[in-house]
This record gives sequence, structure tokens and C-alpha cells, in this order.
Amino acid sequence: MQIAQRLKYVYQVLNLSNVEIAKACKVSDRSVGNYLGGDRIPSTEFILRFCEAYKVNPNWLLLGEGVPFRDEEEFTYVARVDVRLGAGGEAEIFEAEPKEVYAFRKDWLLQKGNPKNMRLVKVIGDSMEPTLKNGDLVLVDLSQTEIMQGQIYAVRLFNGLLVKRLQRIGQNKVRLISDNPVHPTEVRSLDSGEFKIIGRVLWVGRDL
Repeated sequence: MQIAQRLKYVYQVLNLSNVEIAKACKVSDRSVGNYLGGDRIPSTEFILRFCEAYKVNPNWLLLGEGVPFRDEEEFTYVARVDVRLGAGGEAEIFEAEPKEVYAFRKDWLLQKGNPKNMRLVKVIGDSMEPTLKNGDLVLVDLSQTEIMQGQIYAVRLFNGLLVKRLQRIGQNKVRLISDNPVHPTEVRSLDSGEFKIIGRVLWVGRDL
């Protein structure tokens, strides 16, 4: 059973309409039809809104694992996308099809921001060791793009996606700091197109 078939299952069980889903998930009726028909892969934003609106288990919707509906109101879900901070790529891939979802306690996550704006991504490389290690999973809030001195951010530099500690210098420059002293500090202009803040890193998880 594919995602489109699982969407149809919920559609039929809850007796939904394309118009209802479009309104709840903030997309067009046509997009809903394309998702249900399997003509397009649903976006991350659509999947998260759909699961929240209709209490659908996102692991079931994406992967077919578990039961279709959830009752665990104390949890909320964040998508992991196929992004590796430290590798090349464009910022838009943060909106790519999610690979899986992770459950977090809702009360804990809401203290940090809006879960709808958050994504989980992998870190590669050793530039932020010992704080962040190769293979770590980090929680990034895409809405937090204002620099808070000394905090860690996912950034785009030229065509590379990196994770760095940021320090603002004056009005239009920023210092990109690696926690690993082997990697040099860089200074970039905030006004140039070569640098963009993707979001702030809120949390890190790793396997032992």
C-alpha cells in the first residue's frame, strides 16, 4: 500500500471531501486530488497538517507501520528529511519528502517553538565536535533565522549546507565559528547572496 492508498483509506473512513482536506491542510483542491490519485508526492507540510488535522499516525501514513490513527495527545511529530549538514545542497530540500517522523513530548517541544516549522536532519563531518558529532541528528527550527549570539544554526554558504555557531559583527557581517579548533573561523557578509540562515539548531540526539 502506497501513501496515496493510505490517504484514500483515511478519506473513506472519515468520509472526507477534497474541499475539507484542502482547507485543513492549506492546499488547493487540485493538489488534494493529485495526492489521492498518486500523481504527486505529498509535501512535508501537507503530511504534517493532514496527520494533525485527522489524528493520523504519520509512521503509518509514510511507511505503513503501526495503526492508522493515534490517540496519544501528549505527543507531536517532527519529520526527518534527507538533508546532511556539511554536504552540498539547496535550502529547498528541507521541504522534501520526509524519510520518517519522530515523536516528541508536545509540552516540551512547544516550549521551543512551533513544531510545524521544525525538521530533523543529519550532521556530517567533525567541524562542530565535540558539541555535534558526525552522524548526529539535530532539530532545526526553520522560523528562527535571526542571529542570537553564540547559538548554533544551519546555514547555506554558496552551494553548501553547514552547521555553525554564529556571532554577529556590526550591522552586516557574521562570524561562522566551528567548535572544533582545527577548522578556521570565517567572516561573511549578511548582505551578499553567498550566505543564508536556514534555521536554529534546538536539540541534538545521537546513538551511543
